[in-house]
Amino acid sequence: AKMLKRPKKYVKQYRFLEFYDSDVEQFSRVRLEIVFFPDAINRALSNLGILASLVKPNTAVVLVSEKSLSAEVPPDFWEYVPISEVAMLQKFLAAGVNVTTRESISEMIDEGVVFEAMQGDLDAAVDIGLKAKVDIVIVGTAVTTRLGEKNEEGLITVQANLTLRAVSTTQATVIAARSSFASVEAKEEFKGELQAFE
Repeated sequence: AKMLKRPKKYVKQYRFLEFYDSDVEQFSRVRLEIVFFPDAINRALSNLGILASLVKPNTAVVLVSEKSLSAEVPPDFWEYVPISEVAMLQKFLAAGVNVTTRESISEMIDEGVVFEAMQGDLDAAVDIGLKAKVDIVIVGTAVTTRLGEKNEEGLITVQANLTLRAVSTTQATVIAARSSFASVEAKEEFKGELQAFE
């Protein structure tokens, strides 16, 4: 009822698709196309407690787009599980957070929506959270690079850069953002990547 009293806050635009009025049958029929402000709708549903009932508390999904030194990343986002994502999942599980894996949601979420969320689209992140039924959506990018050649001990330096954003599904807001990097020395690129993302 609150939303109906203040339509300008929620309705971005509308247009009439069909109008039918019959004096004989004594009824009117109107078909409209309505475009809403998604942020306003999400906030209103969150305030009413509706969004909270759609997700499981203390749950998260982590989705990272990674450019790796040691692995050839396939063109399909869902086919490759990044090293950085696995490292994040392990940390969350150790902290007692229930984590939904990318395999369990790949059929219900288009990769285009994931990339929109990674670029800062809150609506896309909330959409992921609602479909995955999780409280927190963490999206980001990771890149590993090799710095220089092998040193005298035969070790290479691997640098990992990780940028993440955490979005609350129920509040439709960014609750944390972080960008960090780490450099490690290792005999192999893969081992270096594993250590850098720990």
